[in-house]
Amino acid sequence: MALREFGICGMNRAVFLDRDGILNVDRGYTFRKADLLVPEGVPEALQRLKVNGFHLVVITNQSGIARGKFGLADVDTFHEALQAEIQRRGGPRLDLFRICPHHPDGTVVPFNIECECRKPGTLLISTACDALNIDPSKSFLIGDKWSDVLCGLRVGARPFLVQNPQGLAYDLPDDVSLLRADDPAGRTIRIATSVITGDVEVYSSLSDVVSRILGLSD
Repeated sequence: MALREFGICGMNRAVFLDRDGILNVDRGYTFRKADLLVPEGVPEALQRLKVNGFHLVVITNQSGIARGKFGLADVDTFHEALQAEIQRRGGPRLDLFRICPHHPDGTVVPFNIECECRKPGTLLISTACDALNIDPSKSFLIGDKWSDVLCGLRVGARPFLVQNPQGLAYDLPDDVSLLRADDPAGRTIRIATSVITGDVEVYSSLSDVVSRILGLSD
């Protein structure tokens, strides 16, 4: 998708972050404060991005709202707790949260619809870019699913996957090949490659991805 389709000419850069599986442990429809667990290294990695001039924007599909498992207020409460935990452990304040509450298989009106914001749809990113004057072509996306990768590519942001070996094939299409390679820092990484996306680097932690992004941004 061309940058001009967003009507954006700003110069800010951002890292767009999936939530569950990236910032907190994914427990499946995670919304209770009691289930909040921020993995080691996450606050520090976010702080490294912040001090290097990146806006930090959370973009997350929350179909549990459409499915009646929790409500919008529950998501807001969880995000407040997530933000507080990150800052308590020395991390930065996140700039923006954007959620998609929709799913066509849901049961709760008006959220049981097809939409443009559910990743790999791009509406969450485009509205964030408008709000914070972000140039997506200077930005990155970090997620743990193929839908995150596609979302990033569609807006022109470079995507990265964070996955462990057991979870890597979660939603990869049939045409994706998994390879091993060395990144410029000498770490052994995995590559998810397809005719649709080309090569996407796959790391086992947010910290490793941040190191890669900062190396690319030097």
